Amino acid sequence: VFLEDAGLGSRSFIIKWAKEAGLKTAELQHGTVSKNHPAYNYAPPVTASEYKEYLPDFFLTYGSYWGKNMNLSSRLIEIGSPFITEAAKNASKLSIKKNKKRVLIISSASQPELIRKLVLDLRKKLDGNLFEFYLRPHPVEKRIVRERYDFLGQDNVLLDNDLLHVSLHAADIIISVEPTTVLFEAIIFKKRAFVLKSAYAEYFIDLDLFESFTD
Repeated sequence: VFLEDAGLGSRSFIIKWAKEAGLKTAELQHGTVSKNHPAYNYAPPVTASEYKEYLPDFFLTYGSYWGKNMNLSSRLIEIGSPFITEAAKNASKLSIKKNKKRVLIISSASQPELIRKLVLDLRKKLDGNLFEFYLRPHPVEKRIVRERYDFLGQDNVLLDNDLLHVSLHAADIIISVEPTTVLFEAIIFKKRAFVLKSAYAEYFIDLDLFESFTD
C-alpha cells in the first residue's frame, strides 16, 4: 500500500490496519523534507515504541540528501526523481521561443501579499525591455489566481500554467519566498535559484544551496 502523507498522522490508522492485514506499506516523497519537519523526525524512544506500527514500513526518497534530514522507523529507499531527472536531460529538445530573460516566481499560496510586493518590486527594478515575469501559482490558488493577483497580464507579468519541467527549462531565474521542492529542481536544470532569506526558510532548508535575498 502506497499512501501519500502517511507520516503526517491523519491517516495513521490506515497504516495500522494494513500492517495488521500483513501488507507492506510505503510513502513516496512528494515535497521538501527538512530536519525540522515534525512528520519525518522523531526521537528514538518514539520510533522504538508502538508508534512505529502507525508509520509506513518504507519511505521512498528523492536521494541521499533527503534521507539525512529524516529520523523514522521506516526503511529509507532512494529511488530518485526519475521524471524530473529525465526531463532535465531532454530539456534541450524543447522548442521554446522567447525574446527576453524570463523570471519565474513561485507562489507558496500562504503569503499572497508578499508575492504581490515581490512581483511589483521586480517589475520596477528590472528593465521590462530585457525581462519578462511569470507567476506560477500554487495548485490550491488556481481557482482564485486572477482575483488574488490582479496585476497578471500587465507590464510583462504573465501566468505560468506549463508543465513544471517546461517552465524550469524556459526560465532564466527562479525565485521563491518560501522553501519549496521547485528550488531543488531548478538546480537540476542548472538555473539560478533565489529564496527569501528568513528565519522560516533557515528552519526548513540549507540556504547555502541557493542564492538568497532579503527584500
